[in-house]
Amino acid sequence: MHPTPTEPDADLPPPQFRPLPRVDESATDLPPEFAAAADTAAPPPAPTLPVAVKAPSSISAAPTVRRHGAGRIVRSLFCAAIISAVGSAWFYWHGQSPQESYDAAIQLVNQGNLAGAFPLLQEAAAGGVAAAYMPLGQCFAQGVGTTTNAPVARTWYTKAEQAGVVAATVALADMDFAEQEYPAAITRYRKAELHLNSQQCYQCAEAYHRSAPNAADPADFMQQAIYYYSKAAEQGHAAAAMSLGTCCYKGVGCPQSVGAAIKWFTVAAEQGDAEAQFRLAWCLLESAPEQAATAVQWLARAAEQGNAAAAYDLAVCYLNGNGTAASPELAAHYLQQAAAQEHPAAMRRLAFCYRDATGLPRDIQQALHYFAKAAAAGDAEAQFNYAWSLHHGYGVQKNLQAALPLYLKAATQQYAPAQDALHALYLYKLMPDFVQNLLQKSQNYPKM
Repeated sequence: MHPTPTEPDADLPPPQFRPLPRVDESATDLPPEFAAAADTAAPPPAPTLPVAVKAPSSISAAPTVRRHGAGRIVRSLFCAAIISAVGSAWFYWHGQSPQESYDAAIQLVNQGNLAGAFPLLQEAAAGGVAAAYMPLGQCFAQGVGTTTNAPVARTWYTKAEQAGVVAATVALADMDFAEQEYPAAITRYRKAELHLNSQQCYQCAEAYHRSAPNAADPADFMQQAIYYYSKAAEQGHAAAAMSLGTCCYKGVGCPQSVGAAIKWFTVAAEQGDAEAQFRLAWCLLESAPEQAATAVQWLARAAEQGNAAAAYDLAVCYLNGNGTAASPELAAHYLQQAAAQEHPAAMRRLAFCYRDATGLPRDIQQALHYFAKAAAAGDAEAQFNYAWSLHHGYGVQKNLQAALPLYLKAATQQYAPAQDALHALYLYKLMPDFVQNLLQKSQNYPKM
C-alpha cells in the first residue's frame, strides 16, 4: 500500500560538488567544508565520486628586480604585488569559463572559503553549469556568502530538480512542508523516498496526517502516514515514535493495540521525551498493573523535566500507594509542582490536601485559593466545592449570589452533586426549563 520508490541510481547528484549541509540558523560559524546534504539519511544515498578539483591558474612570471637603491626595490615589489593581485582578480572574474568558475569554487570550498565560493557559483550557474544549481540554492537557503532568500533558493533548487538532482527534490519537499503545501511535499517526498532521512520520513507522515481530514480517502492517507511514521520511528526518531504510539493506542490508521503503543512510546521515552515518558507510564498503569513500579519511574523522569500531567499522576500514585509506598508528603510536593503550571486537577487535589491536612499543614485559605483557581480553569469538582464553601460560609463570608453561577457551571458539566444542590435550592422555580433539563440528566448519577 505504500508508495513505490524511485530507483536510487537514477537521480544521484553530480559528482563535482558535495552539497551544503543543513546548518543551525542560530550558529555563528559556518562549517569548514560542504558535506552531503543527506549525511543523516537512513539508508544513506550512494556515495559520490571524489571531487575533481582544478587549481586556478595564476600569473607565474615574477617581475625582475634590478639592484638599485632600497627605496626603488621596495617600490618595485609593491607595484609587482598590486599588478599580480589585479591580474589574478581579472583572470578569475573575466577570464574563466563557467566550468572553470565552478572548479575554482570547489577549490575555495576545499580551503574553507565559503563566502568566496558564492560569486563563482553564481557565475557558473548563470553560465549553465547544472552542477552549480544545487549548491547555489543552498547558499541562498542558508545565507552562505549572501543573505538568506528562500524564493531565490527555490528557483535554483527547481532548476537542479529539473536537471535530475534528487537532493534538490528533497530540499524542495522540505520547503513545501515548511510552507504547509502538503500535497506538493507528499509528491516530492514520494519521488525521493529512497533518499529520505528519518526527519524527512516524519515530515512526509505529518503531511499525510494533516491532509487526511480533507482527503477523498482519509483512511488511505492515515495508512500512508503510519507507513512513514514507522520508517522514521524504526530509525529512532522520537517524534515519529510518539505519533505512531498515539495512533496505535487510538487505533487511527492501524489496528488498536496498547502493546504496540507501549513499544513506540518506549522508543521516544528512552530518548528523554517527557511526553512519551508520561504516556508510556499511563499505558502501563492502565494495561499492566504488575508494572506499576516501572510506570512510577517513568512518571518521575517526566516530572523532573517539568511535565505537569506526569507530576499529577505521580502524586496520585503516592496518595494511593500505587507502584510505590504511600507518601502524602511526596504527593503534596508533586501536586504543588503541577499546580504551579495551573494543572486544573492538581490545583483541586492540592486544595483538598490543604483542607484535610494531607501531607501539608491545614490551611483553609490556601484550600479556597486553589479551589477558586481550579474552578476558574473549568474543573467541575472544584467549581462545586468552591460554590459550596461560598454557599455555607466555609472559610469565607456566605455569598449565595456568587455560589449560584459556580453551581450552574458544574451542573452543566454533568456533575451530579452540583445538580443536587440546585434542586435543594429550588432553583427550578426560578429557571424551570433550564434546571429541569439539568435534573433530568442527573437522575442516574449517584449521590455524593
